[in-house]
Amino acid sequence: MFPGPAGSGARAIIECSLVVLATPVLMFPLVYPRVTLGVSAVVGMWVVAVTLFDRHGEGLGKRAGPFRLPWAILAVWMLIGWLVSPSPDLTLPKFTGMALGMLALRAVLLTGTTSARVWLLAGAYVLAGSVMVAGGLLAGPRWLRKVEFLYHLDGQIPRVVLGLPGAAGGVNSTALGGATLWLLPVATVLALYGLRRIRQAWQAGAGRGLAILETIGCGIAALLSFFVLALSQARGAWLSVPIVGVLVLVFRFRLVTLPRALGAAAALAAFLWLGPWSFSTIVGFERPYIWSLAVNAIRAHPIAGVGLGAFRIASAGPAPDFGVDEVFFVAHAHNIFLQVALDVGIPGLLAYVALLGLATRMMYQILRRDSDGHKKALCLGLWANLVAIHVFGLADAIALGTKVGVFFWWSLGLIAALHDVARRRWVPVG
Repeated sequence: MFPGPAGSGARAIIECSLVVLATPVLMFPLVYPRVTLGVSAVVGMWVVAVTLFDRHGEGLGKRAGPFRLPWAILAVWMLIGWLVSPSPDLTLPKFTGMALGMLALRAVLLTGTTSARVWLLAGAYVLAGSVMVAGGLLAGPRWLRKVEFLYHLDGQIPRVVLGLPGAAGGVNSTALGGATLWLLPVATVLALYGLRRIRQAWQAGAGRGLAILETIGCGIAALLSFFVLALSQARGAWLSVPIVGVLVLVFRFRLVTLPRALGAAAALAAFLWLGPWSFSTIVGFERPYIWSLAVNAIRAHPIAGVGLGAFRIASAGPAPDFGVDEVFFVAHAHNIFLQVALDVGIPGLLAYVALLGLATRMMYQILRRDSDGHKKALCLGLWANLVAIHVFGLADAIALGTKVGVFFWWSLGLIAALHDVARRRWVPVG
């Protein structure tokens, strides 16, 4: 029913089309709930049908590799987080957002079976990231007044995107700054490597057009994301850039031993800690209090969590230390790892960390064993995305199920697809 290599092109088109068609519905599920239900049913039936009838060795289990177990655990605890949530209205957008992300991961794994397809998916990633960053900029972010020059510059940008569901009053500028980290590292790494490719292509006298086009595209994406990151005045996102830059340089120049990588990170952390910035200046005065609320909620619900997106209900209460004697609402835990534990429990957190660890191992193996510098640059850039977003997530969070969270799953899928394509060259086929 689902042919193998002969029909893989049609299958890839169907898988990617499902993600594209489902994206607007699953990102904004409360706008048209019946449409959301219908689209979810169609996607679910396709996934079940492919799982039951695909017998040609091209199945998801083979492509997912070591991701299979933590991915399955996280999917199960996602369902549990939906069931235990006290607020369906808060939980549904998070649930459909996670479902969209997992659908995207599935499509990338099943589609990216060749180098050419992986690069097409990577190009789509950079394009989608650029649209996301530009859309956030034009949706009228609620700019912060931390740096006066940047604040006045923000006011000169017209608001073009109006009435965005869930952000009718404008997107949160700190969240927008964090979202740029899904694009800035990979676009920067590819743009810098592209300059080298252009020089090599120029010397060889062939292939210059494609190298120039890719470098220009990634360069524009990097400049756009850097511009928006600067305007956002998100301190955590700013801090993540030099940290990730140090790590990329460490891996780029083959200083890949763990002690050296940890030493570079420790040196930067010591500089920040002993420098002119205090801990409260970096993370904010309210963060420790919010973290204590999150830890208490996790202790009370260690297995299932409090429910997807339900921390604002679990943490509601007075906060006399901050002059709030009435109900004090917190949207998220301001720490990605605490937030994951709140959403899907400690088992879900362990699965989430396992996915990050496996992606890091795949990246390390590609850098050490593969001879294709272009693929190594892409893999390093994607891994840098993951590191940057989680450095930012130490004092903030782009929670599971948020609209831009699809880039997390997309990054994982591309790293796994790159590893699978490269592994076939490493291991001789009997």
